[in-house]
Amino acid sequence: MIHILPIMPSLPKSPLQNISCTLKSFLFSRNISSHLLTPTVIYQNNPLIFSFFKETLRTAILKTYSLLTLSKVCFFAVPISLKYGINYLQNPLTAYLSPFCFITYGISSVLLTVFEGKKAQYCAQISLQAWKDISLETYRHLLNLDVTFHYNSSQKSRLFSLYKAHQYIEKNIRQFLNYLLPLSMDFCISGAYLWLCFGSEFFITFMSTILLYAAFTLRTSSGRRPIIFQQKENDKLADFIISESLANFYTVKHFNAEELQLRKYAKVLQKYLNFNLTNTGSLWQLNLGQKIIFVTGLTTNLVLAVWKVQTGALTAGDVVFLQALMMQIMGPLNFLGNFYREYSESIYEMKELFILLARRPKY
Repeated sequence: MIHILPIMPSLPKSPLQNISCTLKSFLFSRNISSHLLTPTVIYQNNPLIFSFFKETLRTAILKTYSLLTLSKVCFFAVPISLKYGINYLQNPLTAYLSPFCFITYGISSVLLTVFEGKKAQYCAQISLQAWKDISLETYRHLLNLDVTFHYNSSQKSRLFSLYKAHQYIEKNIRQFLNYLLPLSMDFCISGAYLWLCFGSEFFITFMSTILLYAAFTLRTSSGRRPIIFQQKENDKLADFIISESLANFYTVKHFNAEELQLRKYAKVLQKYLNFNLTNTGSLWQLNLGQKIIFVTGLTTNLVLAVWKVQTGALTAGDVVFLQALMMQIMGPLNFLGNFYREYSESIYEMKELFILLARRPKY
């Protein structure tokens, strides 16, 4: 007898669900070498990944974006207060206003740290709730699978992989809210300010520097991905060799296989060592290239600003503003490679999780 399940009509998505789908596509739309892991399958099998858009966390989301807005106000108040402090200092009639600008600079710096810290707390609440929901959903799915699935592979290795996948889901959401979104706002606001207040040449230099920096970082980091993945494979293999040898300790002793197990483990460690050395060597090349690109863009803008000062189009405070603004942006920009590396690692770690969630019981 064939049982036909009724097809439930799809309900219209709310605005929050549309936002969650956009974020889901950003985090998980990359090809991770499995036809099962399409965004549709991911959403159907694991709709709770983005459960932080639930009603219970709406207040935390609103507070997060409110604090993000306040932190961006303080972020740009720092170089602007330096600019006017220098300009007022050059004129004896307005020199008395200069200390107030520098006081504003100090207060803005402190408030920036306060707002960023509070925002991080709410981001942690959102991402940890998502981690909790996906962990419960995965455990429920494991309990519903058939017995043959649990006896056909190592449970310890699978549980370790699932645990790391859950950790990366939480980390991806947190980094999107704490890093990628604020950095994108910094680029947009800085570019608009330079275009309106300094001129198109400063805007073009600034955006060219950012785009070259990002392109170089992503391309170099992509070249390092296979090495990172091979490191992880060797790490898992080393853990498997030790755990299986100790779990079958009496068998190893009975057949006098200690030296065999040691040779297998030493071979895996040597491969891990070689990959680690290669990875370390490529890292300093990445850092050097990033530094050259950013310093070239900063120097070009400063030279242009000095030339504008000589013609009377800009002031000395504008030069200080440019330097302070770009140095502030360089701070979070330095973590772009780290963000991409962790995102790439998360794709690798979450592959097994999504394959598991796509699996259905045989009976």
